[in-house]
This record gives sequence, C-alpha cells and structure tokens, in this order.
Amino acid sequence: MQIGVLTLWQSKDNYGQMLQCYALQQYLREKGHEPYLISYRFIKEERQYTPLWKMLLKVYVIYPLVSLLGMCVEKRQLANEEFEKYQHEKKRNFEDFLNKNIRRSEIYNNLVDLQKNPPIADCYIVGSDQVWAQLLSKSENSVFFLDFGDEKTKRIAYAASFSMSEYPENLRSKLAENLSRLNAVSVRETQGIGICNSVGTKATKVVDPTLLLGTKAFENITAKRMNSNQYAFVYQLNIASPDEIRWTDARAYCSEKHWDMIATASSGYFEGREILKGAKYVYPSIPEWLSLIRYSEIVITTSFHGIVFSILFRKNFVYIPLNGVHSGGNARVLNLLSDLKIEEKCISDGRTFNDVASFEIDYSKCNRLLKEKVAESSSFLLDAIYS
Repeated sequence: MQIGVLTLWQSKDNYGQMLQCYALQQYLREKGHEPYLISYRFIKEERQYTPLWKMLLKVYVIYPLVSLLGMCVEKRQLANEEFEKYQHEKKRNFEDFLNKNIRRSEIYNNLVDLQKNPPIADCYIVGSDQVWAQLLSKSENSVFFLDFGDEKTKRIAYAASFSMSEYPENLRSKLAENLSRLNAVSVRETQGIGICNSVGTKATKVVDPTLLLGTKAFENITAKRMNSNQYAFVYQLNIASPDEIRWTDARAYCSEKHWDMIATASSGYFEGREILKGAKYVYPSIPEWLSLIRYSEIVITTSFHGIVFSILFRKNFVYIPLNGVHSGGNARVLNLLSDLKIEEKCISDGRTFNDVASFEIDYSKCNRLLKEKVAESSSFLLDAIYS
C-alpha cells in the first residue's frame, strides 16, 4: 500500500525529530508497504540562513575591519554565532541521513499547494511528534489533520502529540471538525486522549514510532564506539541555563565515577548553546548520536527521545523534567516512565540527582512491559491501515 506520512522533519539538529520520521517509515516498509514522507515545509521550524559566501565575507573581512574602528561589534558577534551554527550543523549532516534513509515526495510549501496537487496515496498518516501542538487558530495548521487529498483516501493519526493538557476552549469546535476527518486516531500521551474525548473523538494511546521499530533496527545504523574512556552523555534540549539540567549535581556525580562528560546541544524551545562548563561538546551525525547513547555509562537529559533511546539500548539514565511554561512537554516522558514502571528515573521534589542516577532498572521487567505496549500499538496501526 502506498502511504504518505505527514510529520515534522526539517530540523537540522533535533535527533529525535529525524529518528521518529525514519522509524515510522522503516516500520511500514518492513510490513510490506511503500511509505514516503510528504515533504510539507513547516515554516515555523525552518531557519533561514545567510548564503555561505556572504557569511564568510562578514565574519572574516567586513566585521574585522569595521571592528577596528569600534563599530558593529554586536553584528560581528551575531555573524560569528551564525557561522558557528552552520559549522555545527554541517558536522551533524542531517541532510545526508535524510537523503539516504527517507523517501520523500516533492516539496509542498503550504496547505494550498497540497490541496491543489495532493500526493497520491492509498492512505495518509499524520504523526508522530508534536504535530497537534500547532493550534487551529491558524487555518494553515489544519494540514496536520490531513485537510487535503481525495476524501476516499484513508486518514490515520499515529502517536500525534498535543504537548498540552487542555486544548483552548475557543478552538475546540475547530478541533472536533478536524478530528472528524480522520478514520482512526491515536496519540502519544494520556492527556491527548482526554483532549480528543472532550470533543467527542475516540483516541488510543500508542508508543512512539522509535519504540515501535525496536532496538535491532537502530543498532544496525549506529556508528562504532568513538570514545575509549568511560563517559556520561548529556543530551541538552529545551533548556537555557545549567541549573535546568542539575549541572552541579551531575558533574559531582560523574567526577566521583571518574567519567568524562560529553555533551550535545540541540534546539527546541531555546537555541542549543554550549552552556555546561566542563563538558566536552560534540556535534555528532545521527549514527554517532546513537553511538554516544549506546556506549555511555549514563545518559543525562531533558529530552523525550534521549530517554527512549536510553531504554532501547538498556542504559542507565537520569531524566530532568522541564520547568515553567514548557513543563507541558514532560507528559510524554512521564507517561512512558509510568507505563514501564520506572518513575524512579525522573528527578522530583522527593528524588535527588544521586537517587535517580543510582536507581537500577530491571530491564527484563521493563522490556516485558514495553513489548506489550508495542504489540498493542502495532495492532492499532495495522488494523487502522487494513480496516
């Protein structure tokens, strides 16, 4: 069956986004289908860069000259940061992974393009990732409810995430209307079931596509071990200060163990910056990022997919939940830890960093529970496709 998948895919540094996109396509391919990514450009995520030749001219010629006169210091700093970001993303090389592993449609720049010339498919799937965090106050966002194509084409939501506990009251009628377009609905968090139910739509909770695909598939694309020393891997996402990842406690814990500390920063709610003093920052490709998790002694992270791959590779880990306005993003992790009965791996008011780091996961029990969740999720998706 020809299946078009609509999801988030444009990030140049968010490993989880790219890997969930890969995982669902690979899973469907293994089941005998012909999936492809509907290459819809989600403008909010797409960063616009100065052409490389202009960037180099600014960084190495124009701004050094004018800075001698005490001018444009701030602009020169911004240009340096932009060039540094470009270099980091060149090392990560997401485009290479995308080209080699993900089949894509032609580019669609907006919903109108999709409606005028819809991709041909027997079935459309939206998900996973935070596709429904894009509020329907903007009409363009009905794209994430598959508002295009032949009415007879089957439409499925798989592991879609709202990244909120309640949908805005004034938009619920629009949500109900858009959900009614779908033949089957599944979400990634318990809160998503509540939101769907509140507007009269039945929804099923399923696992993220990365868990659906399973460990073996990711082992096959993981790079070889890159560090001979023992190390802790810190995957930094959605934080603006070291305190938000309990950096002082993390350094003390790893120092006692005589582990190196390797960090990777990605952009989410905030730009990924080198803010952790004492960490060695690296900018790995996707296979190298998987390797950094697989061969680490412990993973310290604020990231959902950082936790997912720690579990898949049976690693020790510490999850540090987000605070304040972004705390809604914790639900996906907390739901997963609860489902697998390993809530002790999350820092809370009653659990210190050392408590969480020292707690040993019984992975035989954890994997039994995960296997059940994967089987349920697989049944949902395949039943939805074939029904």
